[in-house]
Amino acid sequence: MPRFPKSIIDKLNKLPLVEMLEEFCEIQKKGREIKSMCPFPGHSDSNPSFNVNEKKNVFFCHGCQKGGGPIQFQMNMWDFKFEEAVVLLCEKHGIFIEERENDDIFYEITELLTVIYEDILWLEKPKRAWDYLKIQRGLTDKTIKEFRIGCTIDLDPSFSSVFQALQEEYDDEILLKIGVGFYSELNKSFVDLFRGRIIWPIQDILGRVIGHAGRDFTGQNNVKYINSPDTPIFLKKRVLFNLNRGQPESTKRREVILFEDYFSVFMAQQNGIKNTVSTMGTNLDAYTSKICTRVTNNGTTFLCLDPDTVGEKASIVMATSLLNNGGEIKLMELPLNEDPDEVLRFRGKDFFLSRKLLSKSPVDFLVNYFKRHDLSTVESHLKVIEEINDLVALIDNGVKRNVISKKLKEEIGLELDVPIRKIAQNFKPEVLNEIPNIEIEFLSCLIQFPEFRIHCNDIDSTGLNEMSRVVFELIRNKEIENSDSSTYIKGFIEYLKNIEISDPAAAFTESASWINITAGRKHLKNALNAIDEAKGDEVAKLTLEYLELLGEQNEQSE
Repeated sequence: MPRFPKSIIDKLNKLPLVEMLEEFCEIQKKGREIKSMCPFPGHSDSNPSFNVNEKKNVFFCHGCQKGGGPIQFQMNMWDFKFEEAVVLLCEKHGIFIEERENDDIFYEITELLTVIYEDILWLEKPKRAWDYLKIQRGLTDKTIKEFRIGCTIDLDPSFSSVFQALQEEYDDEILLKIGVGFYSELNKSFVDLFRGRIIWPIQDILGRVIGHAGRDFTGQNNVKYINSPDTPIFLKKRVLFNLNRGQPESTKRREVILFEDYFSVFMAQQNGIKNTVSTMGTNLDAYTSKICTRVTNNGTTFLCLDPDTVGEKASIVMATSLLNNGGEIKLMELPLNEDPDEVLRFRGKDFFLSRKLLSKSPVDFLVNYFKRHDLSTVESHLKVIEEINDLVALIDNGVKRNVISKKLKEEIGLELDVPIRKIAQNFKPEVLNEIPNIEIEFLSCLIQFPEFRIHCNDIDSTGLNEMSRVVFELIRNKEIENSDSSTYIKGFIEYLKNIEISDPAAAFTESASWINITAGRKHLKNALNAIDEAKGDEVAKLTLEYLELLGEQNEQSE
């Protein structure tokens, strides 16, 4: 951890806490005591429990039991380490740190790159780039300047003028580390990363440039969008684009609109909608979903993704992730085949905000989604139940998980024992011969030793035999003891109760691991099939998803 002079820490501890608190919530002042709702993510107050002693410049929350001074406030607000909170406060309040290690040179280079890309656009005025920005995407000069959009125009794979220009000032190793370019074995030279692209900077919460994103405007690049690689100052999965601009308005309004693409943010800002951010082409994970909760002070996150099948599924996964972090989640539904930036550009701000008013809760959105599924067969019925169980398993809170699961099944009209009865009508004892012994061992452990059932939500049942999956869902839904299942199902359960298991812990661990690995292989197979059927840009996206699945599968197998 960097050592900061005591004088710096003393200055930071004197920064007024009340002003920091007022950025996120309304305060109530009684003498020297200041009260408010707790602003920290994950703690939802019903009554003000957050106290600030203005004279001592310290805080304490009686609800979450957190306390301290200005530095600790920023640490809790943004999930920062001590040194990150110190740097943020120093940058924000113009306090110079004499002894800084490490990252300054990276910020210097990313800022310089931004200036170079801007100069190419504004000084060289390449017509194709301007036509793309203004005619095809409808951006104004003001928006282009505000987001510091620039470009490069050369497509030659050996092109490296930006890299070469920076070589005069910086070592090759540093330029490669920050993602200016890469070394081409084919050309035996350094090559610029961004060629023939519209380029804009990615900034952190303080507005410092930490990386770049680029969009092809020539039609000749194989990949439409690219980002800077992960670097010492940029980790793509932990960044929300436009957070530095979107945070103040999001905090003020206690709501943020979350897009999945950059141009929707550009167009929203151009239309005067300031409380917007977007993901970086990755799924919302636990860290970035917490950011949404923080900037709104446990307010509302509006998910506004593309209204296609991929966008719909991404909305569902993201909403489930957000449910773990407090606050309210709403999902916007846009006209079919119209992306958010198109709605804003052609239908206007008022229409877009009217769709926001009609946003649905995650449960209502899921009900509409699953009601469109075919439920005419036993297999499709079970598939929907399995999909619901997989989704709600992502929710950490057990009470919330059970309530949502029950409500979904009731609203959609699903009854777990209905498909079981239908299956039982056609079930024959010889079906047991089709069930792998390891599945029988796994189910026997769960039935005979209830203490293993706490691990049910960690099991992916995708690869199980159909009969095994039915019994597993009964166990996972805590219906195994009171089920009014058919004679065949009950007979199978009785059979499992009488399997002799010499070492239950070892048997369960081995069988559960095998089942998850089998499910992973099935997911990989499905992913490969999807790639085979995909067209155009979707191939690259699905290939990346396949590689991520492959990595997870390899980790499980080790």
